[in-house]
Amino acid sequence: MVQKVQVKMSKQGLTPRQSDIYRFLVAYHKEYGVYPSMREIAEGKIEGEQVITKVAASSAIKLTLDRLESRGWIHKGKHIPRGLEVL
Repeated sequence: MVQKVQVKMSKQGLTPRQSDIYRFLVAYHKEYGVYPSMREIAEGKIEGEQVITKVAASSAIKLTLDRLESRGWIHKGKHIPRGLEVL
């Protein structure tokens, strides 16, 4: 028997982690004028200050960005460095 796992969603329809990364993208773009790389998102720092929890696995960042894109919160440009766009 498969047990259903319920994920707590915020009122915007994002998990807390997705919401953190989305807000990080917005703040990073506001500070630097470009969107962060995957490595910079994983590091979670803006101006040397830890803004979100550091993530060791870049695959976790990719998965979160893929989910944000599938929900229509961001657009990822294919094969473009820093090819993110907040919608």
